[in-house]
Amino acid sequence: SRLYDQFGYGFIQDVALYKFKYENLNRKKSTVPNEVIDVETSIQLLPIYNTYKKTLTLSQNRGIRDFEHLLKEVHSENGHVVVVPDGYVIYYDFGDIFVRECIYTSDEGLMNILDYIGSIAGEKPIQWQMPKNNALKHLIPHIKEHERLEKPFMMARILHVETLLE
Repeated sequence: SRLYDQFGYGFIQDVALYKFKYENLNRKKSTVPNEVIDVETSIQLLPIYNTYKKTLTLSQNRGIRDFEHLLKEVHSENGHVVVVPDGYVIYYDFGDIFVRECIYTSDEGLMNILDYIGSIAGEKPIQWQMPKNNALKHLIPHIKEHERLEKPFMMARILHVETLLE
């Protein structure tokens, strides 16, 4: 973000956190093909991520080991990683559904993720974190009636991942 660049903090980007209920989106419920991902099947995430990161101003290079570590981290926090056609989503069910990462290669992929999250959320509120310049804001009718927070997000690097996971 240009706001942080002038102070030498170009590695900080604003993210938006949306809070809404799926039922308020006026979308017809649909069943989305999906596959729960574990460490052995994490290779499926790599091409989706590599295509998506070309659209980002701030991203990291990830390899298969990075995805394996990411899955171990998410699973250790009782999170879920699910692949849908043209995308994947990392989320937690803590009463509210919290979407940590939403990666997609097409608009249809974003819609698939949105419908998948809606199918598991039911009546629960959804908290969805995405880069500030995302398409989700165009999919939520009457966006001003829903909560939207902007907050800085800092890219960080853990040098000793194995030590962290122990």
